[in-house]
Amino acid sequence: ESFLHLGETGEVLPIYASTISNDSLFLATKDGMMAGSLSDNLKDYTKWKRFDIASGINKEAIYAVSRYEGKPITGTPALGLLTYENGIWNAVNKLNGENFLFMAEGIAGTIITTSSGVYELEPSGFSTIESEYLTDPVQAVEGSSNFWVADKQNGVLKVQGANSESIYPDGPYFSDVEKIVSIN
Repeated sequence: ESFLHLGETGEVLPIYASTISNDSLFLATKDGMMAGSLSDNLKDYTKWKRFDIASGINKEAIYAVSRYEGKPITGTPALGLLTYENGIWNAVNKLNGENFLFMAEGIAGTIITTSSGVYELEPSGFSTIESEYLTDPVQAVEGSSNFWVADKQNGVLKVQGANSESIYPDGPYFSDVEKIVSIN
C-alpha cells in the first residue's frame, strides 16, 4: 500500500523513513514524527498521531527512524537521539547537533548514520565506526562481522574493526553512492 495524503489537512506529505513497533507504524516525515495504529485505516490522515514538543520531540523534518531494543528511535539536530516509550520521546543525550540521515537495526544495536559519521548504539554502550575512507557517509548497515557504508566521496566501504577498504567494481564506476541495501 502507499500512503500519500497524510499531511495535517490531507495534502501530500513526503515520508523519509518508517519502522514498526508493537502495534504501530512510525513515520519520519517532512512535518515531523507520526505514528498510527496498524488496526486503523492508515490511509485516513486523521488517524495519525502527530508528535510535538509536548511529547518530547520538535515538529520539524525528520529523516531517519528505526528501532533500538524494540522501541522506536530517531534523532533531530536540536535534541540528538531520542527513544520512544509510553507516548513520550526521551533524549538519549547523544549526537546533539548532528543531521541524522539513516538508521538501521544491527546485530546487537542500532546503526546511526549522520552527516559527520557512523555510530552504533548498543545496550553495552555507544561507539563510533571509524575508517580512513569515511568522509561523507549517507547510509550504513551491519554485516556479520563488518559494516558496509555508502560514502558519497569514496563509494562503498567495508569496515571491519580497525581495517577498512573502499570497494571498486571491475570497470567504470561512479563513487557517489547514495544507498546501500543488505539482504539476509
